[in-house]
Amino acid sequence: MNYQNFDQIITEETNFDLCASDILNNPSFYAGIQLIALRNGIASANTYTTVINSQHGVYHIWIDTEEVSDSNLHIMKCFYVGKGEGGKRVKDHLSSKLIDYETVYVSFFECNNRKSKYIEQLFLDLYDIELNKAECRGTESLYANFDFNHRIIGSHPEGFFNRFFNN
Repeated sequence: MNYQNFDQIITEETNFDLCASDILNNPSFYAGIQLIALRNGIASANTYTTVINSQHGVYHIWIDTEEVSDSNLHIMKCFYVGKGEGGKRVKDHLSSKLIDYETVYVSFFECNNRKSKYIEQLFLDLYDIELNKAECRGTESLYANFDFNHRIIGSHPEGFFNRFFNN
């Protein structure tokens, strides 16, 4: 994935020592969320978001667009970017904005409030993100590659197993 414009701007304008790949491919939290399980009462949003409940940062919500042949990678398209207290914000979106999807994927990059505001706005300035139409000025779609662990198990394996065995 080409994040050259993002990386150039964040380097020129800040001293964050970050690039888009750090935020998108090395988040502090990621998980696949079965929205059908939420709708049918099999799981609750808390099942997925407890790990990031009190953390502040930038989150992306993704859909799986295609599997890359000859690898275990899937191309994920971002359709929402936000900032704030991770668990609360993601739970709000799971219940209100994601009606048409069976499975979505959430990545969360922990950072302080000031950084999260800047990072979110830079993504919105550069990328055309489907559910951020009000503030979005970008023209390119935002993609990332997720491997099996990103998509299925997530960043906290105990959460993966709790979803299936402790509900």
